[in-house]
Amino acid sequence: MSDVSGSKPRGAWPWLWGLWIAAFFAIEGYALATGEGGDTLTEQLQYVGGAGPWLFSAGVVLFASWLVVHFAGPDSRIWEWARKRREHKE
Repeated sequence: MSDVSGSKPRGAWPWLWGLWIAAFFAIEGYALATGEGGDTLTEQLQYVGGAGPWLFSAGVVLFASWLVVHFAGPDSRIWEWARKRREHKE
């Protein structure tokens, strides 16, 4: 996987991710506004397997841990951006 930290993402991907995020909030917003049971993503995930709250909580913690490492781990562009900003200030 090549690092493109020096350039902005190009092509259809930024638009597709934006559409995906907008669709997620539209679906969740509608689900929260109607107030029906079992319609939000959280409720859907809780029903998967019916394993109980401990498995759901463990899954949330694991996902959150992965997300932090994904965004701020050792291979993250954040560290490259920080280095470039320091160099620019000098």
